[in-house]
This record gives sequence, structure tokens and C-alpha cells, in this order.
Amino acid sequence: MECACVQVPMDDCSTEFWKERLVKSALKTHTCGECRRQIEIGESYLNISGVWDGSFYAHKLCSDCQSVVEAFFCNGYIFEQVWEALHEHIREGDGDMSESKIAGLSQQALERVCGMIEDCW
Repeated sequence: MECACVQVPMDDCSTEFWKERLVKSALKTHTCGECRRQIEIGESYLNISGVWDGSFYAHKLCSDCQSVVEAFFCNGYIFEQVWEALHEHIREGDGDMSESKIAGLSQQALERVCGMIEDCW
């Protein structure tokens, strides 16, 4: 496989401004915008907020989903579509995946990605 990056068409996304902030210790529980699991008090997460297509939007990523985004989404991603886009990418490549990309994943993300790969085999 030449490139392990998930290519996402970003033509329809118009960002007026946005900011990204790594929160090292959550003060309250939140829900990850990608996997929907609860981000617990004390856990780190990525907080993204800004204006897209004229509307304010806030998005939180748990550390597992953040590791997937950092490893596979080289040119951006669409909120709430990370796992679906990655699964499609894995299916299109018949489960062929760069070991160097997988090595940087958190343990929970690694287990989920390996399950997707096994499903393709």
C-alpha cells in the first residue's frame, strides 16, 4: 500500500475559524464525538471549537480517537466520521495497513483497528 492516509473530500467544508486545545485533565465527564465513549474526569482529550459553514461547533476527541486521527488522517477529517472513513479505507485496501501507522495507536484504538483489519481478511 503506497499511502496509509485516509483521503477525505473536504470540498464541502468551509471553516471561518477554529482552535484546537489539548485538555490534560478533564474537570467533568464529556462524550467523545467520534467513538461516543465517555471521557472520564482526569482523562486527557482534544477540544476543537470554531465556526464551520456559519455555525459554531464544538467537538471533543478522546485520546484513543485522537491517536487514530493523528496516525491516519493526514489531510483532515470530517467530524463524527473518523471510524467510518477508516473502516472504508481498510476495506478498499483489503486490510493492508502500514505497521508504522498502527504502532502509534493507543491500546484501545489498536484493538479496534486490528478488528477492522481482521474483518477484511
